[in-house]
Amino acid sequence: MVTCKYCGKKIDKTTAYSTTTKVPKYYCNEEEYLKEKQEKEDNKKVVCKICKRKILKKDAFHMIHTTPSGNIVNWYFCNEQEYIDKINEKLDADKCKNKLVELMGFTLAEFEPSWSQFMKEIRDITNKYSWRYIYDYLVSDERDILNAMSKNFNTDFQQRRYFEAVIRSGIKRYVPPKEEVKPAFVEEVIEYKKPERRIGRVSLEDLEDDYQEL
Repeated sequence: MVTCKYCGKKIDKTTAYSTTTKVPKYYCNEEEYLKEKQEKEDNKKVVCKICKRKILKKDAFHMIHTTPSGNIVNWYFCNEQEYIDKINEKLDADKCKNKLVELMGFTLAEFEPSWSQFMKEIRDITNKYSWRYIYDYLVSDERDILNAMSKNFNTDFQQRRYFEAVIRSGIKRYVPPKEEVKPAFVEEVIEYKKPERRIGRVSLEDLEDDYQEL
């Protein structure tokens, strides 16, 4: 007689289901063996790829990821929404970075050597505002930014630092348009009213003075 590893019953060794390991384990049947195996798998903990929190594997959302070397690995997340939010954040960041470089007057290839340093210099902005908020500001204020940047610079460094002064000044005064709340039922056509642009702007001379103080 042997003891079932899953339920603890005494069973006949000749009719029991056993594993093929070096030291066999015995079960009433294969179904109980598979149940135990699944329960162990479900109770395993994995680390969220984003927030690094430990979570039960059975509760985690996971994606299959292919590494640059071609290996297939599982990436685990607290939930699907967290994964979606992270993907959207990455898309917003890429879109915003492209817009920043465009408004500075560079191509991505030209600006690549300075990108890491530029990110450090505007860390106070990226820490305070989301990438989507920064992008919305850049689009809203694009004309003013381009006007401010339409001057000659002696070096790329001056151009970059001046641009930093422009966006620091502008984003503080940016007021995002409020989303219009629509009623559940509309019986008449409501005329769309374009949100008013923010009032006030810093003159080019003021921005130049700001830059000289950097």
